[in-house]
Amino acid sequence: MVSFSLLPTELLAHILDLSAEGEGPEKRQRARFSFALIARAFHLATADTTEFHVAGDDQARALVSKIELEKEWAAQEERKARSGRTTRSTPLSIVRMSNIRRLSVEVDDKHSGKLLVSLLRATPSLVALDLDASFMTTDYQREAASAAHLEFALGGLADLQELKLSVCYLRASSFMRILTPLKRLQVLDLATRFSNQVQYEHALEQFTLPNLHTLRIRLIDAFDVALVGALTKGSSAQIRRLDLKGTDFELAPFNTIESIIPHLANLVHFTWSSAAATPIQYEASELDFVALLESMTSLQSISLSVWVIDQERDVNAANPFDKLPVDPKIFDALRSLPSLQNVNLIARMGTLDEELVITFVKSHLPLQTLSIHLETTSRWSREQQGRVEEAAEEAGVAFSYSDGEL
Repeated sequence: MVSFSLLPTELLAHILDLSAEGEGPEKRQRARFSFALIARAFHLATADTTEFHVAGDDQARALVSKIELEKEWAAQEERKARSGRTTRSTPLSIVRMSNIRRLSVEVDDKHSGKLLVSLLRATPSLVALDLDASFMTTDYQREAASAAHLEFALGGLADLQELKLSVCYLRASSFMRILTPLKRLQVLDLATRFSNQVQYEHALEQFTLPNLHTLRIRLIDAFDVALVGALTKGSSAQIRRLDLKGTDFELAPFNTIESIIPHLANLVHFTWSSAAATPIQYEASELDFVALLESMTSLQSISLSVWVIDQERDVNAANPFDKLPVDPKIFDALRSLPSLQNVNLIARMGTLDEELVITFVKSHLPLQTLSIHLETTSRWSREQQGRVEEAAEEAGVAFSYSDGEL
């Protein structure tokens, strides 16, 4: 696509003149005026955006200024209308920002709280907000002030339906105060570390987001798991999509995840991703992860970091998990899900027996698509890969090798 913004004004004028070459003065003038009206209409149509990205404090200030300018112009036009004077159409200098519905914000500085309040208060009609405020709450001392700014800023977004919140440090009590007013929230994506969570876990019993249907969260400590439990239990809309991401699996309290099993029957999409070699120390853990999966009786799509069997391994090897097999129980669990159609498996460590994959493809009749991380399949020979691909084709399953992203 040609970017006309990169063309000199003289060249654009020359193109227009060429298009009217051979015409008389009247027709050339009419062509210029028509072109001007079309260009103006395009400008107003594209500038009147419903989606905006703000990268840094300078852009945030500029957007607030534009919105204030628009409001000032609108007030002037309203006064003219009341006095019977003819109102002008929107000038090109006014970029209408009051219609912004989706906003992505990256805060530069830990002192940006007041600016964030101004920005979000100027865009009260937001339905989706992606807020990276990781610089605002970097320590315990500043958390109270930063949380107060977040609470005040988000408190005015009565229509907000989607929220992605990235905060480096936030108290559990502050988090609940910030989100409680957002009763229309449907999608919540959290990347934050909570503090003082122990004394507030009991308060989660009253914490609900009734319309929430999608939850994405990093599991770092017990409060995260308790939060998942509260939201899956308290949503009258019922959670339909749950994305859990582990970070440090030495700290994550896997045994407590079993508490959410009773609330997963209505899940349609589930993602379990991890950066660790094994999401759980399977034999050493009391968590029955297979039972967790088997409770998702309505599941249609799953993306899963599969694990290796936790048995005696060579701890002196460069990669002690490399020679261990992926636990076959995962396929037993997947076969137990009657509605499961789409499967994406990631196995960054260990070896995956192609016979397990072939048996799964042939025996799980609802299966439509199967994707396996290439890092695992690269350990297969060409003959093994060919057998898996042939089995998938015979079963009518769309098979592919993924890039390892969930």
